Amino acid sequence: MNRPYFLLTGKAQDAEQKWPGFSALGFDHEDIVLAMAPRPVLVLATTYDSVPIEGPRHTVAVNRRFWEMFGRGEDLELFEDENVHRFTPPLAREAARFFSKHLLGRAFVPPDEAVQPLPAEKLRCTQSGQVIGELDRAKSVFDENVERLAELEKARLALPESERKERALTWSREQVFGGREICDLNPRVSGGGEVGSLWVLRTVWWSQRGPLGHALQFLDAKHWGSRVPLTIGVWEGGTGKLEEHAKWIEETCASGRMAMVLNPTGIGALLPHLNAPGDKPFKRFGILDRHTDELMWLGDSMAAVRSFDVIRAVELASGLKNVDPGDIRLYGAGRYALYAHSPPCWSPGSAVSAWRTV
Repeated sequence: MNRPYFLLTGKAQDAEQKWPGFSALGFDHEDIVLAMAPRPVLVLATTYDSVPIEGPRHTVAVNRRFWEMFGRGEDLELFEDENVHRFTPPLAREAARFFSKHLLGRAFVPPDEAVQPLPAEKLRCTQSGQVIGELDRAKSVFDENVERLAELEKARLALPESERKERALTWSREQVFGGREICDLNPRVSGGGEVGSLWVLRTVWWSQRGPLGHALQFLDAKHWGSRVPLTIGVWEGGTGKLEEHAKWIEETCASGRMAMVLNPTGIGALLPHLNAPGDKPFKRFGILDRHTDELMWLGDSMAAVRSFDVIRAVELASGLKNVDPGDIRLYGAGRYALYAHSPPCWSPGSAVSAWRTV
């Protein structure tokens, strides 16, 4: 494959194809092939795969000159079968020819009737097709992860509390701020309205250069024109789930505070354009999966981006003329309460006075 061509598909890749930080280091798939020069390499592809055939064609083409430098240009091959996403009999026959040539030293192409899928039972390495229950040392991925987590926790707890805290803060700052450019917020009010006794304002700003921040501010009408304390709410769905959190918004405003419902990247009004009308953004290999995938290639993460969004929202709030900058709080609900823990990463003197999660 090739990253620029794959980006055009709007899809995420399989887990084993995601190399964290690979793109950030300036590498692409052709570099993996280049690392094998001048050993024999055969790339098998289908012309009408769900990923573009231009990818393998490009990767082989840009690498050919390196094989030719060794006088072995014929040892880098590309074979295409006019088919869809599957390992077809023609691909299997070509693989047999390749290995016969380079491992046995003789040309051999099996006849068509010799290349047929085997019944599933003949492909099993155990009686049931599973290792758990048949092999004594077998364990599930879940159990393996639990054991590894226990080891890491033991090592972490062996450190003094002060060192654990400093390491955690240093790591968090690197993840959240690393490689991100602090730009002007450029805030603007882009609409408003009334809901009962509450005034509602829509505010948009630059979280980073290009990506926007977005929130709705709710304020009791009697406090209009004065500075009031603020609580920023962060939850799954953001402004797309206002009804589910209406009681919290009403109670917050009734207490004399302003309630700001934040949309971090990919949430609410910041949901990315979908691949097709009616598509589901959070499905497997969906658009959010794709964006998470791209961040991984860049050595980044969606969690870090959204944490940065929250911190920038706090910075924005501290400069709003209707907010008391000395009393800004965070409220997190559900899984997205994770992002209400962002402020400890911020620099000393942050405007945040308190934060809590539920």
